[in-house]
Amino acid sequence: MRKFLFFGLSLMLFGACENDSIYKVEAVERELLNDENCLIHQRYPQIRGIQDSMTSIGLNETLRKSPQLEQYLAQCLEPDSGQRKLVLSDYRLHYVSDSLISLELYRKVKASANQEWQEMYFPISLHLPEAFFPPLDLVLGADIYPKVLAHLEKWKAEEEGRNFNERAFVTGNNYMLPFCLSADSLILYPGAEGEFVGHQRLAIALNSL
Repeated sequence: MRKFLFFGLSLMLFGACENDSIYKVEAVERELLNDENCLIHQRYPQIRGIQDSMTSIGLNETLRKSPQLEQYLAQCLEPDSGQRKLVLSDYRLHYVSDSLISLELYRKVKASANQEWQEMYFPISLHLPEAFFPPLDLVLGADIYPKVLAHLEKWKAEEEGRNFNERAFVTGNNYMLPFCLSADSLILYPGAEGEFVGHQRLAIALNSL
């Protein structure tokens, strides 16, 4: 099974696009709040084409809720702080085929006009039609861990304060490693090993792995 998925993806990776897949991704937008205290706006994906209705409902509900916007809605309903907070949520569709979908939800928050945007990532890569989270080696081969570890060590050395869980890439799929896959890049979220939410983002060219 592992070998089949790895070689199948290798053959399809550079040519696949959404129109070639039995699965379609539709964008849905909603505005949770827009007043003098806060703007909370969300654009999120919904996946069409999954035959099992319970899987489809559960997955699409997860995609809607993953950016965790409700916590900001509760904060915005508290007494006015004098600063208008901006909370924007969107997504990037990186890859979709009949066996894999990879997309990146992200949330940007600006607590006041003088503050920088704070961004968080919620990467989701799913093996279809079962809709499970595949380990990295199932998608890119058993030798992927030492290859990405070299890139992560270089990334860490480039800037003070950067860090990641090195052990996760030594022990391999014993850890849940969040990632996204595009036609030309593997996207990792250093520091988010074992989690579903990342603060940092690293794109590694596939031709360098």
